[in-house]
Amino acid sequence: MKAAHADAKWFQTAPEEEGRITKVMNQYPKLSLVISEFGELSDDFSKLLHVLALFRAKEFNASDAQFLDDKEAYGACIWDFRRRLALESGKRICSIIKAGRKWISGNRPEK
Repeated sequence: MKAAHADAKWFQTAPEEEGRITKVMNQYPKLSLVISEFGELSDDFSKLLHVLALFRAKEFNASDAQFLDDKEAYGACIWDFRRRLALESGKRICSIIKAGRKWISGNRPEK
């Protein structure tokens, strides 16, 4: 737990105690932010994406009233977020495949 580690480092909190940072972090709800390799999103991730897209759509409309209506701007933002997430997911899958090929071929990194 990073919060407990930060509490110990910065506030000298004992491992069995709940420090300042941990108390604050525990006030927030736990989220499941998951994207599959095929682009499916967990419910929490989908809700977060919805909020971010609405915020971004309002930004677009505030900057240029002629840009898009709210529904069009929202759709554009959702498409852009999903495209970016899919690109990142694809990059990770490729790096995993490359590492697997190296491992199988015997080009294992030295420990």
